[in-house]
Amino acid sequence: MTLYCVFAALLLVSLAFLLAPLRHGDAPKRQRLYFAAAVGGVFFIGGFGMYEMFGAPGIIPLLAARQAEMARLKEDIVSNSQRVKTDPKNLAAWVKLGEDFMETGQFDAAANAFRQAVVLARGNPNIIVAYARAQIEAAGGKVTASAKKSLEMALLQQPKNEMARYYLIVWQLQNGQTAQAMQAMKKFYASLPKDSPVKTMIDAEIGK
Repeated sequence: MTLYCVFAALLLVSLAFLLAPLRHGDAPKRQRLYFAAAVGGVFFIGGFGMYEMFGAPGIIPLLAARQAEMARLKEDIVSNSQRVKTDPKNLAAWVKLGEDFMETGQFDAAANAFRQAVVLARGNPNIIVAYARAQIEAAGGKVTASAKKSLEMALLQQPKNEMARYYLIVWQLQNGQTAQAMQAMKKFYASLPKDSPVKTMIDAEIGK
């Protein structure tokens, strides 16, 4: 905001300087053009400042917060990478590493971390689903055969696991079982509680 004020002040001073000769009708054409450019600059800078102040007041703080969060995640990744090197059986570090890789969009690395965690956790269904999600994201949203197998394994232990059920319906959609999948999705969506993260995810996909 301070930088904006400085630019605006400089342009206004330049405008005043250029405006003085224009009181005489015989001002050079080139100087008139400079004057017009200065006026346009003032309006542009002013408009930008007004937009920043009133049109999108939350964008800059949000960007700063996101950058700080990304920096923290990178630090955590370095820290937990060192932890699993020192102690390869550290389940919590592998899980945290997988979560942080997911947040930073490093899906192949996340899948590898969750795969290690699945082994250490001896088939914990929640970690199996996290592993499947990482595989799906790494494949660009496609529910691969390996991910499908993981989801089915999780459902054997947790038949009501919402995330696993959702992605298995998505698999049906992606593999030509459209009518069956749409019917299953409608029934599944209606069964979800209002605060379900899966319901929020479905709403976001519908919004796209």
